Amino acid sequence: MIKNNDLDATFFDFDIINVPDSSQLTARTIGKNEKGIFILFQDNQDNREELALFLEKILAAVQLNAQKDTLIMEITAAAAISFIGLRQRFNFRYFICFGINPKQLGVQFETKPYQAIRHDGITFIFADDLQKIYEERQQGGKQMSGELWRVLKTMFL
Repeated sequence: MIKNNDLDATFFDFDIINVPDSSQLTARTIGKNEKGIFILFQDNQDNREELALFLEKILAAVQLNAQKDTLIMEITAAAAISFIGLRQRFNFRYFICFGINPKQLGVQFETKPYQAIRHDGITFIFADDLQKIYEERQQGGKQMSGELWRVLKTMFL
């Protein structure tokens, strides 16, 4: 017989994620989500407005309106968030995540950045941090933004 104090957190081969209640999730999102596109990215207090405009431009390039077509959530790097919690609360077909490791969300599959992966009716894209993509573009680079453009174009154009 196993006693409670004998259980170890390493019993499972994955981290257990705290799931915030749905009212907390809803309060942290913007957009009408008319096309079922959920976008998650790390908050950056220093240039929040610039990143929001940059994201709007990225989406406009593939004929999406950030406010109308998507649901956008900013989180801090230390935030406890669960993909399952998001999926239970929001209806979406596309999940685009900037700068957040799939395992941080409790998603237990391996993927490369900028690779569209379809699972259980959802198309996932995990990309570099939006701040890093923005900085690269400001310096004239196009590697990360080019990869992002390639995958978004195949999905939405």
